[in-house]
Amino acid sequence: MLDAGISKVPCVIEEMDDITALGRSIAENKYVRGVETWMYALKIGQMFSLADRRLGKIGSQSLTDEKKIELISNETGLGRTTVQDYLSISTLPPESQISEIVRLVIHHPT
Repeated sequence: MLDAGISKVPCVIEEMDDITALGRSIAENKYVRGVETWMYALKIGQMFSLADRRLGKIGSQSLTDEKKIELISNETGLGRTTVQDYLSISTLPPESQISEIVRLVIHHPT
């Protein structure tokens, strides 16, 4: 245990749904070096899968892919093209993801 000489740690506790939590995670780590591209792709894939769940609280109709991408873009602060690139990686079979990640890193360096 590290003793920093403080007895309280300032923090904000906030309730949020899964898609908002994933979006915040991406937004907060966007400029952190060492965060792997595949992690963004995985989280955006999860957000895409969860997007209909958020709509389920409102109605029974599914969101279009375009609306899901817009939602993810708004939650993460990433551009729509970047979201689509990460999403395309998350839907590939694992053996194809490496070359696509390399392509993405070259076109969208962090």
